Amino acid sequence: MKPLTLTLPAELARAAELAAWVEGAVTAWNLPAARAHALHLCAEEIFANIAMHAAPAEVTVTLEGDATRQVMSFAGSQDVLN
Repeated sequence: MKPLTLTLPAELARAAELAAWVEGAVTAWNLPAARAHALHLCAEEIFANIAMHAAPAEVTVTLEGDATRQVMSFAGSQDVLN
């Protein structure tokens, strides 16, 4: 399946946006409930840790794979101060 990407500000208040994005992905990929729950939990925990401890300006989340295997990756970007 085509990789899905979401970039959003690294703010805890944006966690609902991430959750909705994950829900859209698991629905589109027709994943079982247990797998969907695991992806939601991982995404929310990792996003919260990045937002609270790494504090990048933005976080880009990528989800790729298929119905049997999924890979979720996170990347942060920093504001450049001149």
